[in-house]
Amino acid sequence: LINQTHQNWELHLVHDGPNTTKLKDLISVINDRRIIYSESPKHLGNWGHFYRQQFLKDMKQREDVDYVVITNADNHLVPVFLEYLLNGFKEDTTVATYCNEMVHSYNSTHQTAFITPKASSFSPLTWEEYKWGIIPCKLERGYIDCSGIMIRKDAACDVGWRSMEHSSDWTYIEDDIKKYG
Repeated sequence: LINQTHQNWELHLVHDGPNTTKLKDLISVINDRRIIYSESPKHLGNWGHFYRQQFLKDMKQREDVDYVVITNADNHLVPVFLEYLLNGFKEDTTVATYCNEMVHSYNSTHQTAFITPKASSFSPLTWEEYKWGIIPCKLERGYIDCSGIMIRKDAACDVGWRSMEHSSDWTYIEDDIKKYG
């Protein structure tokens, strides 16, 4: 997110349980006021879905937020991601926009290409630890992750995050489609 061409964003980074990876130290070094870091005292599991539920409940009260993207640590958002998805909201009736490809760090059967590691430009993370690939997206279970979609805040909060299953990213998107088309 730090490299986004669209600069007006806020990241709520929530770690499920006490963090032992020095992530908090890295956030301090980055020192970007748009990043709000928190960690829970206890690991709750469920892929962080409890925090997504709480986040959407809290966002209802925020008048300074227009759109929501929920993402995971295994997604890479290219620098024009926010700019491109925001361009889709030119019509007042648009509820959500989504990307047609995602950069994801797991070995998926849907991957079409691997990204060449450039470890030196991504220090302190090492790209060798990940299998980054481009995944074509479509609005079907298993073909899109929650980070591939930007939803108007009012619609995202209205639908909420109801599922705790592994694939609840898709349930969240599907619930929005059912309600708003």
